[in-house]
Amino acid sequence: MFKLIRLIRLVVAIAMLGGLITLLFNTGVLESFGINRNQKGRAVMTISFGKDVSLKQVKDWLENAKKTGEQWISKEISTGADAGRIEQLSKSLAESLNIDIGNIVKENLNGVEIELPLYGCEIKFDDGAVLKTDKDGYFSAAKLKPGVHSVTITRDGVPQGTAKVTVGDNGKVIGDIKIENSLKPNAMN
Repeated sequence: MFKLIRLIRLVVAIAMLGGLITLLFNTGVLESFGINRNQKGRAVMTISFGKDVSLKQVKDWLENAKKTGEQWISKEISTGADAGRIEQLSKSLAESLNIDIGNIVKENLNGVEIELPLYGCEIKFDDGAVLKTDKDGYFSAAKLKPGVHSVTITRDGVPQGTAKVTVGDNGKVIGDIKIENSLKPNAMN
């Protein structure tokens, strides 16, 4: 009998704890501690090159552009510009050094494309909702207003692009948020 009473108390305690956790989620208390059960979505920029360009051409072009950019940034840092500019250039150089070209270039039925995560960005919805992306381009979203929305994506105040986003009846973004661009082969020369 004693074991049955302990079991009932345990079940009641678990049910109360579950209710408390639900209450804390619904009131946003847990979110203030960085704990949420919201959607985890992704924001990316896709640049398509089409079928007229090979995977090797795009990779070679990007490696060359990356190397040239890193050399230019290093030279600018060494000239001793103001502290704010050096900090910005150093951040850009570190980000560039961490990019693995092989991980961002893909070949698919439409040709070759680059997919870059939009990290450290702010996503502003046309209804006023604002999301932020993390270091990998992921965002967490509470229930958003269902429907098709226009979003503007900025990073450090600099516009990155706009996109159309569909939010389902459940308040979650359907698919990735994508900024899509295309380049013609002659743009790589």
